Amino acid sequence: QCARARRPCRARSSWIDTIADLPADLPVVHNALFTERRGARRAARVIASCATSQVIARATPASYNGEMLITTSDSTNIAVADWGAGRPIVLVHAWGLNRHMWNSQIPALTAAGLRCVTVDLRGHGRSDQPAHGYDFDTMAADVRAVLDELDLDDVVLVGHSMGGAICARLVGGLGTGRVSRLVLSAATTPYLTGEADNPLGLPAEAIAANRACMAADVAGWISANSEGYWGVGEDHRPIDTDWTQRTIYETPLQILLVANRSITDTDLRGDVAAITCPVLVLHGDADRSAPVEITGAPTAELAKDAELRIIEGAGHGLYTSFADQYNAELVRFASS
Repeated sequence: QCARARRPCRARSSWIDTIADLPADLPVVHNALFTERRGARRAARVIASCATSQVIARATPASYNGEMLITTSDSTNIAVADWGAGRPIVLVHAWGLNRHMWNSQIPALTAAGLRCVTVDLRGHGRSDQPAHGYDFDTMAADVRAVLDELDLDDVVLVGHSMGGAICARLVGGLGTGRVSRLVLSAATTPYLTGEADNPLGLPAEAIAANRACMAADVAGWISANSEGYWGVGEDHRPIDTDWTQRTIYETPLQILLVANRSITDTDLRGDVAAITCPVLVLHGDADRSAPVEITGAPTAELAKDAELRIIEGAGHGLYTSFADQYNAELVRFASS
């Protein structure tokens, strides 16, 4: 799309480097994207070929549908897509994946009158891959930067797996007045590491051994952990499985490892207990990646105003394999 403004991502040198001479008050894409002059002539030629209405559409966040980059306080560019109109529902993806994991949600949510904003977390998808910032404080601040830049209010915030943990840190830890409802979807909350006061957690030795296997042979690790991902009787999804495996594999291993450490080592019990808005804890009872007994159930008990909804037979990939039930829950919760 001509109206998209992108900085180069990894080897994608054909992307527009900078765009010069656009109005300074464009609200959708952070103005820091346009501060450099390198490549300005080439960018100007691209802009000149675009329809004027497409460029003007950039200045109207609620009506613009498409991709954009938002720059955080540490100059990391976060890739975002914005679809539809209405009450905003912001979706934050799982570890190793990207915003395209929500493909089964966007049509149903926009048809229900919701404005869908999907985010690529730093290090994932088309967002920048800095060498730092994979702790939950920083990644939660990235999500908050998206809400602030798009000036979203009355937000239904949805986070899946690691994305759920990041959203819990944002709402219950860092704080934001923009979120009115929170969905923790198969979230890795409240705390995965077993300790004296956390008997439901996993042994630290087992967690370390799992991470060592990942570091030694990430492809083998992905293959060994794929069975049952979609749920009972749902492993006949070759395209979905291939995309999920490849997307994790193509995420830099160092980012996978440090983000995984954040998942296992971050104690979010205090964050979850501090959340004051309504919370939907959505989980499958066949989830092997984040078993509901050690994640969803204790999370629902800790949150002040939470409801736990279990989808029978669903695995960690319930957003795709049980999309009809999953989407119905999201629409119900966003509309209530």
